[in-house]
Parts: sequence; C-alpha cells; structure tokens
Amino acid sequence: MSEMRKMLAEAADRLFADLATRKASEDAERGELDRQAWSKVEEGGYSAATRSVARGGDGADRGDALAVAYEAGRHALALPLIEALLAELVLARAGLPPCPEIVTVTPTLPGQSCRVERAGAHATLAGKVSRVPWGRHADTVVLVARDQAAAWTTVVVRGASVAEKGANFANEPRDAFVLDGLRVPAADVGKPGESLDPDGLRFIGAQFRAAQMAGALSRVLALSVQYAKERVQFGKPIGQFQAVQQQLAVLASQSAAANAAFDALTAALDRGSVNLETAAAKARVGEAGHIGAGIAHAVHAAMGFTQEHSLHRFTRRIWSWRDEFGSEIEWAEWLGAEVLARGGNQLWPLVLGECSAS
Repeated sequence: MSEMRKMLAEAADRLFADLATRKASEDAERGELDRQAWSKVEEGGYSAATRSVARGGDGADRGDALAVAYEAGRHALALPLIEALLAELVLARAGLPPCPEIVTVTPTLPGQSCRVERAGAHATLAGKVSRVPWGRHADTVVLVARDQAAAWTTVVVRGASVAEKGANFANEPRDAFVLDGLRVPAADVGKPGESLDPDGLRFIGAQFRAAQMAGALSRVLALSVQYAKERVQFGKPIGQFQAVQQQLAVLASQSAAANAAFDALTAALDRGSVNLETAAAKARVGEAGHIGAGIAHAVHAAMGFTQEHSLHRFTRRIWSWRDEFGSEIEWAEWLGAEVLARGGNQLWPLVLGECSAS
C-alpha cells in the first residue's frame, strides 16, 4: 500500500468512526439519510475519490477509492458513498460532467434494461430500474441504456420519483423507478459507444462490494474475538474453550482470505489488468463473508441477534452485498469459463500471474 493510500485510509477510518454512531445506525434502519454526515463525507473529498484531476478531483486512483470503500464497510457506513464513487466512474467514461448532488447508479440485474431515444434537444426514456441503492435520497440517478442504434450509452436522470420503495436485508434503500416517457436533456445522454455497458458496470461494482465486504468481515472478526474474551461461562471466558478457539481460527482464516483477495485486486489495478482478480475477489470475499458471519453469530449466540448489539450491522450488510453486482456463484462460473477458454496449458501461468488477466 502506497503512503498516500495509507494516509487516505487512516483519515477515512477516523471520520467514518465518528459518523457510524448508534443513532446513525438506528436512523438508517428506518431508511433515513443523515445529510449532515453526508456533508462531512463530501467536505472530506471522499465522495469524489474516483474523480480525476482533470475533472476536479485530488488525483486518487481506483485502488485509493477501494481503500476508502474498505473502511466504509469496516464501519458499516450507512451513506451512499460507494454509489457516488461508482457513478463518477460511469460519468467519466461517458464524457459527462460530475454530479455535485447526492448521486446513485443503477445496478446490473438480469433482464433489466432501459432504452433511450434522442430527438433534438431532448431524449425520452423507457423501461424500469429496480433495487437502485439509496434511490429515494438521490438527486440524480446514473444508468446505462440502449439507444435507438442498440448501442450502450449513459443517461443522467434528475429528480425522478420513486415508484416503489424497497430495501435489502440490512434495510439499506433499494428502490424502483419507472422511466416510461421520462424526458431528459440531450446533454445528459452520453455518446453511443463511449459508455460502459452493463458488464463493465458489473465488474466495477463488484470491486467496490468486495472491498466493503472485506472491511466488514474484518470488523466481524474483531467483534467476535473481543466478545470471546469478555463473555464468561462456567467460570472462564468462552475464548478459552477449545471449540470456540477452533471456530475463531476458521473465522480469522476466512477474514485473511478475504483481505488477500482484496489486496490481489488492488495490486492488479495498479498493474492495469483486473478482470480475473475482480471475479476472484468478489467470489472469494463473498464466500468468506458467508462462512465468517455464520461463525460470528454462533460465537455471540443469542446476544449477536439482538438489535442493541452492533454485530448485525455488519453481518446483514455482508449477506446483502454478496448478491449485488454478481454473487460468488456467478463469478465462479465466469472464472471457470475464462479458464476453459484459455486452455489447460495456461492454467498454471494464470495462477502465477504470468499471463494477461484482461
């Protein structure tokens, strides 16, 4: 990790620790957004961590932004930070200006598609997007759509009304918008062929969700170890029982595997070749989160299921994020198909990182 990345992560850690209060968690459970906390995140420049210098940013790279996402997951930050980071990457690719407001990006769900048709100074949308993160709180929604020539393009939608409110397992807003007949200025539509397609967005989204899950799992491990030291049963801390120690060892190994996958992803980003590492990270971190969260609740027993304990803030997010931007099963299948396409003689060089992963 570079010195700049380390300093950025440490600063994010301090700020997010201050913002991730119990009251903030309770407000988020009701689907509310702490706009004062969001203002502090904006003031710190974290919502613009994916913005290049040419677009008014501070020069952080994708790996730096993922380090911020890791800290956001480690603190269960209940703010649309990751969505703002993703939206900026989509906008930059399409040559559209940054959005200074609260902005989100539509997910890539099977069978979900939007269409846009240009006509003079305006364009008209058709379709429905669902499970949009933080949709009800967003001033702007960024989406990828097909134009009349069947090319993928990016569309900026401002002030759209939520058609249906929803939430994930962690009660983070996941809302639906009906776009049929909605008109937007032509200037808010990217040029055909210069925008990300749904697969491109899914890869980038998977990187950020993997970072969040790895961070959240590291906190789950810390909470479990601390609880095992403090909880006394039969006259001694439960952490002294061999069965509990074995379970904590498995949890620690899963967290270590998640962090290793995340580190491999950021290292690949620094090299500029990331597809295989993205798939491997999302699959492995998702698997680690599933196993680790179950162990954590077993160690905490009934206490871990109470609303008052903080454990569920992290485990429910891990379980929710596993399926967003591709589940571990989907990414494992993608990896398998990629390896088969390369042939058996490329498997070992691929494992060693001696051939292109793009």
